[in-house]
Amino acid sequence: VFFVFVASTVLSAKSIYSVLDYGAKGDGKTNDTKAIQATIDTATAKGGGVVLFPAGKYVSGTIVLKDYVVLRLETGSILQGSLNLKDYPVDFGEYRIAPPYVWYAPLIYADNARYIGIEGNGIIDGRGTRKNFPPFPRENQRPGLIRFKDCKYVDVKNVTMRNPACWTFHLLNCEDVVVRDIRLNSNANRNNDGIDVDGGKRILITGCNINSEDDAIVLKSFKRETISDIVISDCILTSTCSALKIGTETVGNFENIAISNCTIYG
Repeated sequence: VFFVFVASTVLSAKSIYSVLDYGAKGDGKTNDTKAIQATIDTATAKGGGVVLFPAGKYVSGTIVLKDYVVLRLETGSILQGSLNLKDYPVDFGEYRIAPPYVWYAPLIYADNARYIGIEGNGIIDGRGTRKNFPPFPRENQRPGLIRFKDCKYVDVKNVTMRNPACWTFHLLNCEDVVVRDIRLNSNANRNNDGIDVDGGKRILITGCNINSEDDAIVLKSFKRETISDIVISDCILTSTCSALKIGTETVGNFENIAISNCTIYG
């Protein structure tokens, strides 16, 4: 937790790169994927910094978060998932559970990144309603909201996440993670899990308000033998399935898990 705090402090002091300066329109109509990705790429190439989303509506397909970059969504900003499936790649970022379940790239993806984060009082909205992404017959053609894979030193705080077409926030084999004070509403579609901790070590989830159609917070060990050193505290959890769950996808051990002071509804 100390290292994540230090990383967040250092990143906040670095350069700020506004997506508007790299061609994003933020008008709720223009596809801003390329402009947002260009901003991220520039920031990481220059040693890291904050990628800023001023107030506005930014439509985007999959964007890839990279080393030493924090996404900051200011009050009044909304990052909206594209409604075109072609904007979510099928050649990277996929997650294979078991046939026929294959989740393709989400709205925000990171793979093996270090010192990354998302912050601010803005909104990340997948617009993943059943009307936009019908669960049947195209079960696999529903993008999730966020997936971080094999990442370290992750800090996510304050932001609002809502309306994924599938899982909301998937931490796959990540280490040294803090998720603090987020607001998450995922009741738009099937398989609308809140936070999926899938393998990993040293993860803190605290002060979060989660309302989910499926599991609110679920611990899994589908790809890794052990998931360990997990703290979940002071959360408000509402679910029509499980507020807190170990499984379903489970092939290894669960060790050193502390859950305290959570309020549960549903």
